[in-house]
Amino acid sequence: MIFRTERLYFRTMTQEDFGLLCQILQDEKAMYAYEHAFSDEEVREWLNRQLGRYEEYGFGLWMVHRLDDGEFLGQAGLTMQDGGGRQVLEIGYLFKRAFWHNGYATEAAAGLKEYAFRVLGRDEVYSIIRDSNAASQRVAERNGMEVAGAIVKHYYGMDMPHYLYCVKKKNRKVQKIGGADGPTSVFVGRPAGRKKKEEFTEFLDRAAASVRPCRKSMEEAASYLVDKHGAKPWPLTVRQLQTLKSNVIMNCYEGVLKRPEPLKEGAGENEVRSWFAQDTSFEQAEAYPADRLNLDMRAWLLPDTEQKDGGDISPAKGEAVSEAGEKTVVEMEMNSGYVSLRSGSEEIMDDLTLFLGVSREDIEHRSPRFITYAALLRRRGEIC
Repeated sequence: MIFRTERLYFRTMTQEDFGLLCQILQDEKAMYAYEHAFSDEEVREWLNRQLGRYEEYGFGLWMVHRLDDGEFLGQAGLTMQDGGGRQVLEIGYLFKRAFWHNGYATEAAAGLKEYAFRVLGRDEVYSIIRDSNAASQRVAERNGMEVAGAIVKHYYGMDMPHYLYCVKKKNRKVQKIGGADGPTSVFVGRPAGRKKKEEFTEFLDRAAASVRPCRKSMEEAASYLVDKHGAKPWPLTVRQLQTLKSNVIMNCYEGVLKRPEPLKEGAGENEVRSWFAQDTSFEQAEAYPADRLNLDMRAWLLPDTEQKDGGDISPAKGEAVSEAGEKTVVEMEMNSGYVSLRSGSEEIMDDLTLFLGVSREDIEHRSPRFITYAALLRRRGEIC
């Protein structure tokens, strides 16, 4: 395994992955950005190119699997690409069409950005996106990227305009990305630039002055799902419970895990790799007994949902099913306040985040819950 996020893990490709890659590369709709589905020969060439990248750079596109059941979702990784006359490090991904609209691309892109900064030590990373690919442009923007230029690529006799999205490194310390409100990965980085840090602090201060304590209990959140969304209790598999437990511990009970000493400022790449080799926190979380922490893990199945003009999420008939045929399930740990969404839209999670609200302690301590809540209000235009 190269690294993991909250729901995904990444591994190197092998020649045995030819059949899995064909599921994506020979799907004409999944390959719309390339204007055609690949032949067997082109798939083999694609696979061999990634293996060559591993040899030359030590990275490339990796196979992406779902953490809780090992399901193959697609490929994602980092590659060197022409960025208009110079080589740039690009985040790239192609997921099976059946797994679109589940937030996997956003989660993968966020993890790859941090891997580029913290493990590879790069100062900037790009996403090169077709001008017509609005979905990938939104993923890049959620990943903190901005348009830095444009190029025209020539594939199979066709001119294809692309935007160059870019984001530069901001942090340099061991930190956890995400948490109960988003993808979780651990990387190493450098303190944010003074100006950006001050701007963000000022935003949080403005938000703290306008936001009022409104935290709901997890029991109230469960009732809200039932009453407003028509949700019903849903049993998780043994593996799903194990994954949920591990994520709860990694995010909310880190004190029970033994981790290597924090890296020193300016640690080199070899020291970083050694740190990761020694870090067994995920394995510890998997092995830690849930009853020691009195974990109360529950899940609810949501019915079909539809987005109304006013922005509210309202239930429709039937069960909510993603394009992969997966049911939309909200997972909660009732004591820690951990919440995650399985195979659903971001609007559902946003709605639940707004309902749960924040406590006075969240506001005063600028907790991750408060930061997520404030960022959501800003995105909705309710604070600036």
